[in-house]
Amino acid sequence: YVTLMNGKLTSTAVTSGKEVKMLIQNYANLTLTDMNLVDNTDHILYALSNNSGTSSIEGATNITTDAVAFDVYDYSSAGYEVPTVNVSTTGKITGAIEVSETATLNISAGTFTVEIAEAWCADGFIPVKNADDTWTVKEGKFIAQTAKGAKFETLQEAVNAGTTVTL
Repeated sequence: YVTLMNGKLTSTAVTSGKEVKMLIQNYANLTLTDMNLVDNTDHILYALSNNSGTSSIEGATNITTDAVAFDVYDYSSAGYEVPTVNVSTTGKITGAIEVSETATLNISAGTFTVEIAEAWCADGFIPVKNADDTWTVKEGKFIAQTAKGAKFETLQEAVNAGTTVTL
């Protein structure tokens, strides 16, 4: 088990022709609490890559990159445990998120600059698009869907949308 707390990891400029591609490449059970992962270069591919074990992003952890903030990649074909990432941070995740079909991502808190897929939400949570184009989650459940794919928490919201509703 590895825990990183109350710190900051940043990328560096190219040194002697060598570029850092990932701030953290994880094959263990990892907990990030009140951490800041900051990509301040143009050569980082992943701020955090999760390839095995269970990872938790919690406290006021922030991840900032113009590339992939984190991935949850199933590398079990090489003998590793299928990864699970649990996100419950009051911080902000800036950057893309990649999730393998067989890996698990459970988001129960945080602010994200990319759309959160419903499948990434922890049980009992649903994605919410905010007025500032960020995404968060909230406790809830979708019970109705329109023909165009819009989802609603109540039947009344779906009816008010004025299109065909599927329960």
